[in-house]
Amino acid sequence: MAAYHVLAQYVDTCVGRIIDTLTATNQLEETLFLFTTDHGIPFPTMKCNLSEGGTGISLIARFPDEADLQRGTIVDELVSQIDLFPTFCDFLGLPVPDWVEGESILPLLHGTVDSIRNEVFSEVTYHAAYEPKRSIRTERYRYVRRFDENYDQHVAPNTDNGPTKQFFLDLGFFEQQPPTEALYDLFHDPTERNNLVDDSRYEDVYEDLRNRLRNWMERTNDPLLEGAVSKPDGAVVDKQDVLHPYTEPFEAPNVR
Repeated sequence: MAAYHVLAQYVDTCVGRIIDTLTATNQLEETLFLFTTDHGIPFPTMKCNLSEGGTGISLIARFPDEADLQRGTIVDELVSQIDLFPTFCDFLGLPVPDWVEGESILPLLHGTVDSIRNEVFSEVTYHAAYEPKRSIRTERYRYVRRFDENYDQHVAPNTDNGPTKQFFLDLGFFEQQPPTEALYDLFHDPTERNNLVDDSRYEDVYEDLRNRLRNWMERTNDPLLEGAVSKPDGAVVDKQDVLHPYTEPFEAPNVR
């Protein structure tokens, strides 16, 4: 974790250098700057998991002054990387195709709206190995569902090697059975430790999020609705029961 914080600080320093260079060369107001990442940190329960630690990513952006944004303000609202493309279209005055799922975040940054979405959906099917999951995250709650009926343990090769993973291996973490469904109250439980699926006090929340996730999967023609998903043609994946990625890669059979 210390190394991770050092790297994050180094990224911040590098971003500052880029901004300074753009300023010194009079290109800052001609540049839309964006830095982002593709998933959470490579720790167990994070990378390749639809948790706060797995779906939370870095995002640093700077628009030219002509965007007329509220600078130096905090906007604590739900946004997703799929919102970046329509945001760029909005800034450039380009039409957004009807099939785009995202929303421009510029109204948030202008302060003209309080929110642009009520939920964020997340998905993973393959990483190093097959581990199909879907999730819906609202302002307060997260609901996650696993769809693999043939393997009931944490998929170890989907976590990168390192001291943290070895610590979890020594504790027997990857031999444990993860829940098929999970519901977390992020206001009271921001680290997602208390699964509320069987808590009757949250029955209405559970049913609501479960239905909303199902509706989204149907609207987007999610292949998981038809059963297990085959790997892309030509892809090489790990077996689910190996401990480390790329240990025993194999050509996965067609699982449908």
